[in-house]
This record gives sequence, structure tokens and C-alpha cells, in this order.
Amino acid sequence: MLRDCLESLREHSPGEPFQVYVVDNASVDGTVEMVSGEFPEVNLTPLNRNAGFSASNNIAIRKGRAEHVLALNPDTVVLPGTLDHMIDLMRMRPDIGVAGCQLALPEGGVDHAAKRSFPTPLGALAHFTGVGRMRRAPTQLSQYRATQVDRGEVDAVNGAFMLMRRVDLEKVGLFDEAYWMYMEDLDLCYRFQAT
Repeated sequence: MLRDCLESLREHSPGEPFQVYVVDNASVDGTVEMVSGEFPEVNLTPLNRNAGFSASNNIAIRKGRAEHVLALNPDTVVLPGTLDHMIDLMRMRPDIGVAGCQLALPEGGVDHAAKRSFPTPLGALAHFTGVGRMRRAPTQLSQYRATQVDRGEVDAVNGAFMLMRRVDLEKVGLFDEAYWMYMEDLDLCYRFQAT
């Protein structure tokens, strides 16, 4: 999956210089060798332990200096024009600190977590019990999917693709490393909205 992701970044790179950072969480499947052998342009940081999503992303973010930071999951593939479109959006809208795009699933359909409202305790309970994921769940139970929004402003986007303005990210702080995996993206979006 990481090979496909890196190939898509190489093939559909934005029309301006950019740098890719990969932090490997102590994999033993040849990932480090694949990245260093096939993608010499990538800045690779192999770790001797699985540091989790937040810490690993923070390592990469601290190494970069670009105007925009993209946190991108290794199981994603960037489609033609996506990066240029998203960077243009950020430049046209200086009020946006973090942006996400539609996340299409390989088997078709859209990942519901690409756009979310901040969940209440009831909304979180509904999501994790499955009631909030039902097709006709009312808005107060389907906050995790922001069913009332087709496109535009939402409370939170998915950590699978989070494009952030570095200057704003430095103000709110990086991913909270107390979240090893899951909900760190919601937390960061919450902090963005609070500033």
C-alpha cells in the first residue's frame, strides 16, 4: 500500500516543489528497504518501535519547512489534480487552517469519516454502537459522519488526508501524542477551531 501511495505522489505531484517524509514504525516486512531502494527522494525515518500515528506524524512535521503540511495515511492513493486543488483552496481561503478532501473507497463509495461534526457523548455512543452509522440516522446521532454537509465547512476532517497551514499548525500545536491512534485528528481539528 505504501508503494502505491508513494507512486501516486510521484505521479500526481503538485505543480511546485514538495518533499515527502515517511516514518516507519518498526516494520519487519521490507518497507524500509523498499522505500530507500525505490524512492530515494523520500526522507525516510525508520523507528525501532511503533510510536503510533500522532508521534510518527509529528516526527515528519518537525522535519519539514513547507508552507503547507499534508498528513497522509500510507493506504491512500492521491488522484490527479488533488494536491494542486487543495493547495489552491488553502491559498484562496486564508481562513482555512486545515482541509480535507473526499475519501473514495477502493470498492466504491465514500469514507464517511472524511467529514465530521464534533460528537457529543450521545453521538459518539451512537457511532460506536452502529446506530449512528445507519443510513437514516438522525443528525444528532450521525455527527461522526456530518450527514447534513455534502461539501464545505465541517468541524473535523479525517487524519487519512489532512492538509494544514504550517503557521496555524505551529500556533495550535502538533498532534497530541497521548492519542496513540484514533481521535487524534478530531482533537487537532477541535484545537484549530478553538483558536
